[in-house]
Amino acid sequence: MTTDEKTTKKEALCFVVGPIGKEGTPERKHADLLLNAIIKHVLENNEFGYKVRRADEDADPGMIGDRVIADITRSPLVIADLTDLNPNAFYELGIRHATELPTIHIARSGTPLPFDNVAHRTIFVDLTDWQSIEQARSRLADSARAIAKPDYRVSNPITQANASFKMRQSEDPRERLLAELQERLVSIESALAQSSRRQSSKLWDDTKNREKIRDRVSDEIIEIASAERKNGRSSDEILALLNTHIFEETPTDIRLDGNNISISYPGVSYSSNLVD
Repeated sequence: MTTDEKTTKKEALCFVVGPIGKEGTPERKHADLLLNAIIKHVLENNEFGYKVRRADEDADPGMIGDRVIADITRSPLVIADLTDLNPNAFYELGIRHATELPTIHIARSGTPLPFDNVAHRTIFVDLTDWQSIEQARSRLADSARAIAKPDYRVSNPITQANASFKMRQSEDPRERLLAELQERLVSIESALAQSSRRQSSKLWDDTKNREKIRDRVSDEIIEIASAERKNGRSSDEILALLNTHIFEETPTDIRLDGNNISISYPGVSYSSNLVD
């Protein structure tokens, strides 16, 4: 790679659009963590060498000015955070799609994407889960590598509509038939993707609800054990009492070693000191 090629690569801008929010809000914390822990972590390293810039560096959050529009339409790469279905983000995404330049979609796990975006490949991430963060980093790197390939072709609702329109206007009946079949395929893919997202969203909600239940049960167990210890009960007596108690979810194992208690569920365990 020549010096000029290295310079061009390092100057390539990756522009990030999406909900930002005010300082200290959950929306802003999500946006900052996504930007720094995933997008900049991956794309500003030596392999890709992008300069990552977010929309609030061009204008005040919520304002879409000339410079923001310029960056959306001219940047070699745009990443669109579709979390919370922010209206500005989708407005900016529509402008970007019209340029037929590379765009990567990303969203918080559980985000119910609209039907016209649900079939587009999206990186979903739970920023409270380290494994999910690692997976999102890997998928973002894979997407950036794919975009860098010479034979990469942008595919989004606008490029697909343009291609389909040209085939429908063709004098060749085979191309018109192909356009019709393509439309049917897109419709089927959208329906399947929506179904998959609903199932994934339900699974994510179920997992979060189970975590809350386990937190409550563990707190209840620790509270009971602490009270019985203060009443002079032995470890065996406390365990016998806990094993007969009915909880929202029964732990797979409860152990009491002196004043140290451990509570286990499949794949997770809690521990505490009864003296605390």
